[in-house]
Amino acid sequence: MMLAVIAVVAGSALAQRTVTLQLNTATLPDTVDAMDEIQVRGAIDGTGGFTLPDGNVIDWNDNTTLKPANIGGDYWQISFQIPDNAELQFKFYNQLAEDHLIGGWEEGGNHVLAAGTGDTTLTLHFFEKGDDKPYDWRPYEMKEDSVAVWFRVYMNTESAVAAGYDPAASQIAVRGDALGGLSPLDWGANKV
Repeated sequence: MMLAVIAVVAGSALAQRTVTLQLNTATLPDTVDAMDEIQVRGAIDGTGGFTLPDGNVIDWNDNTTLKPANIGGDYWQISFQIPDNAELQFKFYNQLAEDHLIGGWEEGGNHVLAAGTGDTTLTLHFFEKGDDKPYDWRPYEMKEDSVAVWFRVYMNTESAVAAGYDPAASQIAVRGDALGGLSPLDWGANKV
């Protein structure tokens, strides 16, 4: 009888779920490559410096051990375990962006994963800069009959400024036309 009670208590104390996060950093104003470090910073039930069931630590500072792996290009992924009955609050952080004075923290409120049961994989998330957007926000409009192309041009460099680039007055544009005048692009005018 005593052994059964211990097993039930131990079983509920060890209840956990695996959380998988996927991130796209194309929306960061600077280029992040596979050698850079992205961190998941946050808290469990409001407590930072929390040791997770898998041994990782989540915190609101550099003590976090949750560091997504680059899985190609701008895509990052991480899986970790949290207590099954706990709320997870988090944001993504990039030290390179902080070092370049554009802010390493995502903007807006914390992302929240409510307490619940079962493993979960959150939808792809784009690093938030500029506004507080929904977790599943996209920097493009999704359409059934179209393919979105996201261009990222980083002009905040010494060489761009030396060449005359002025972010307040200069314009970056895409030109071209593969559809004989039927596309939104034009070789002679800045439309996009």
